Amino acid sequence: MAAATARIREGLALAAGCALLTACAATAAPTVRQQAAAGGPIAVATAPAAPSGAWPYYGTRIEPTVALPSFQLTDTGGKPYRPSTRAAGRIVTLFFGYTACPDECPTTMADIAAALRRLPAAGRARVTTLFVTLDPAHDTPAVLRSWLDDFDTGFVGLSGPVAVVDRDALSLGVPAQPPSKDAAGTRTVEHGTQTLVFGPDGTARFVWSPTTTVADIAHDLNVLAG
Repeated sequence: MAAATARIREGLALAAGCALLTACAATAAPTVRQQAAAGGPIAVATAPAAPSGAWPYYGTRIEPTVALPSFQLTDTGGKPYRPSTRAAGRIVTLFFGYTACPDECPTTMADIAAALRRLPAAGRARVTTLFVTLDPAHDTPAVLRSWLDDFDTGFVGLSGPVAVVDRDALSLGVPAQPPSKDAAGTRTVEHGTQTLVFGPDGTARFVWSPTTTVADIAHDLNVLAG
């Protein structure tokens, strides 16, 4: 994600009829077999198309579906946060990233914030956006809170030990590497860039990629809000 590193790529590469979830730069996306072994979801390689009765979303379907995670992290107020209980019954968007990211992390947060502004107030009130930092040493609660507030003061920032967060991310099919520095001293974190989207029933059936548009995000949230 630094200049010497290739830009995060989407590219749902096909393998055995399934698509690989995205990964950052030098970290290759895990193979379908590796993701299945890790218990992570697999994005089905369906061609992007207008939503239909059979599939009403612009998001890319994942199989198997994913339950709202029960892992416990810490929010920016210092309180324990377990998504499966704190966000139960809500529409939840979940993204793993870091605040020093120059591209997909801020773009994704900005797009979700813009999409939320397109929703009716009642629909907006039903959505919780979770951002889990993969660089807790840099992203202190104050740094994370300030960064998220630039997008939406309602966004929830979560953190935990790097090894724990990386494990939690992989359990959801999001590959992540510990933070590192390049030759110029720039902090980088190679990670998957998909956003998991959970319905009010606590199940994620699809993900958004960095190329999913604001309009498409708003459409999917409206559908989930009923």
